[in-house]
Amino acid sequence: MADNLHIYELSMKIGEKIWEIVNNWDSFAKETIGKQLVQKADSVACNLNKYYGNKNESDTSEKTYFTIVHLNEIKTLIAKATQRKLISEKEYNNISTQINVISFLLNKYVRSVKQNKIRTNKNEIIELKKYNRIIYERNINNQA
Repeated sequence: MADNLHIYELSMKIGEKIWEIVNNWDSFAKETIGKQLVQKADSVACNLNKYYGNKNESDTSEKTYFTIVHLNEIKTLIAKATQRKLISEKEYNNISTQINVISFLLNKYVRSVKQNKIRTNKNEIIELKKYNRIIYERNINNQA
């Protein structure tokens, strides 16, 4: 499960932020640009959860490509929403910055899978198999 992956947490937060914004729009804006924006934002977290821990380099790179496409679509949709005065400049800048961070971390994650290594919070590099075992053990201990 991707719950312990920082990029997943960020994508969950951006999805909720976009939901809050779109939920206040009128029905026309919701039905046109709003629905697309929420779907793309939610799909980022869903895709990360689905493909996290996949050890196959080519499969992970291919699958995360779709997540990157969705991030780029979100950028376009928030730009359109800003032009149409549905999102303030401040909200636009905030969301854009978060999307850029997620994009950066996603690219870093893909590179780590290619190297079969991942960086922990302590900046130690360990093999992905060991990292997955540690996360599994933490989840088991947290459930106890």
